[in-house]
Amino acid sequence: MIKAIIIDDEFSNRDVLKMLLDKHCKNVDILTMADSLPTGLAALKKYRQELDLIFLDIEMPSGSGFELLEQSGDIDFHIIFTTAYDQYAIKAFKYAALDYLLKPIDPAELVKAVDKVEQRIREKYPDQTFINLKELAYLNHKLNRIALPTANGLKFVGVDELIRCEAEGSYTKVHLNDGTDLLVSKVLKDFEELLAELSFFRIHNSDLVNLAHVKEYVRNSGGSVIMSDGSEIMISKRRKDAFLKKLNSMRI
Repeated sequence: MIKAIIIDDEFSNRDVLKMLLDKHCKNVDILTMADSLPTGLAALKKYRQELDLIFLDIEMPSGSGFELLEQSGDIDFHIIFTTAYDQYAIKAFKYAALDYLLKPIDPAELVKAVDKVEQRIREKYPDQTFINLKELAYLNHKLNRIALPTANGLKFVGVDELIRCEAEGSYTKVHLNDGTDLLVSKVLKDFEELLAELSFFRIHNSDLVNLAHVKEYVRNSGGSVIMSDGSEIMISKRRKDAFLKKLNSMRI
């Protein structure tokens, strides 16, 4: 069983979520529910040794979910955010939280999120082991670093260190400028959404490139780019025009 806590300031939200879990996710055991930052912290302290997961609201009158995490010490449990706001923190914290659910919560999305937790627990994959939330708060405002889950925990890397992201089935291989590659349990679309406002472009179904690391554009049959690590990536025909427009916008 997945041992979980629900933290949300609204009774109706807590009640609905518990009802959905009881109906659709019978592998989740709700240890307790809390309605504020203080009661949430108390619940974490009480159940810390057996806790696997928290369902955490972001906006609460007594303090945000992020403040709660900052005050809770090392994060050695999984987090699923529950929020009515699809905005500021969502993209930045996607790579720290296992998932997030928008209210009203879709039962199918809830099941998918819980399945992720169950898989991580089964594989002992430490998405949430010992995260420094101050780093993540900085990430939320600046978005110049992202946290990549690895076999040993989380690796924080600067966005400018990413050369390209390559799809590997349900995983993504992240190529860094120091020559290392990281296999991350996120699909390429997650990276595309996270980095959409920065200098990244998905030139192919399998490749998202950092335009700052594009060294050369080659006019061949479909077009390709040569990256700073020497790799040559083909450009999808249907993405070529948009890519060239983006590239031209960066010209001096």
